[in-house]
Amino acid sequence: IRVDAIKTRAGAVPKASDLGINVTGNILQVKSTSYGTQQTSTSSSYVAITNSTLSITPSSTSSKILTIFSPSVRVYENNSSDANLLVALSIDGGSNFLYESRLRLYDYGGNGSLIDVPISNTFLHGPATTSEITYTGHFRKLAGDQIEINPSTDNRTTLTLIEVAGWLI
Repeated sequence: IRVDAIKTRAGAVPKASDLGINVTGNILQVKSTSYGTQQTSTSSSYVAITNSTLSITPSSTSSKILTIFSPSVRVYENNSSDANLLVALSIDGGSNFLYESRLRLYDYGGNGSLIDVPISNTFLHGPATTSEITYTGHFRKLAGDQIEINPSTDNRTTLTLIEVAGWLI
């Protein structure tokens, strides 16, 4: 169909909601990044996860951003009993976090422990802005010898942002 203009019956220029666009619950945009680069850390402070930064600019202040962050992680301890890490998502470069997710493996025998597992976190963020927002994944060791992101060559870490129009919480 080709048209020169779309107008309402009264002759006015229609709003997006008149056309069924940008109404509550509609998906307005999707952004995603996925990578398989291995990253290791022994830090007990948060470290930004390489390639897990993604920006989105909401269309409206009433939009919600559905975040899906799925890193593949490994935490291990060679000689003791506790292997423990946190994975988190921030919008301010790592000072504050929308959420933190803990992975812990405890070996009561005390001879060491290792666990490889994909973690998937979903969080609905209501930023109330039309300014660009940058989300970044982070990780830190709580206990153990080392933590790794994408420990095996077939592992992938994914961050997906979905803008949903006017979603009420």
